[in-house]
Amino acid sequence: MAAALPIRVRADRAIVQRQKQEFIHETLVAGEVDAFAVKQKGVWENKTAAVIRNNRVKSKAAALEAQHKASLQQRRLKLAQKLSAEMKAYEREMVENEETPA
Repeated sequence: MAAALPIRVRADRAIVQRQKQEFIHETLVAGEVDAFAVKQKGVWENKTAAVIRNNRVKSKAAALEAQHKASLQQRRLKLAQKLSAEMKAYEREMVENEETPA
């Protein structure tokens, strides 16, 4: 019986050692999983920030282009009105300066 006791103690010791190794392994794996999750969240946040930045740039560019087009259209209208007024004045002047046949 005395000889069987050390085998049992060795078996228990091997089980305890294995449990310690498994605990250490599980701790390391959990740490790696957490690190991976944090890294992936950072990647996702960076991609999202880039998309938001690009969308802001595009919307700002679109707003500037729309403003430029509106300004150009107003300028065209002013020039058209000015041309129309000058044409009417020129026609009036031509009518006024027209010599009547004698």
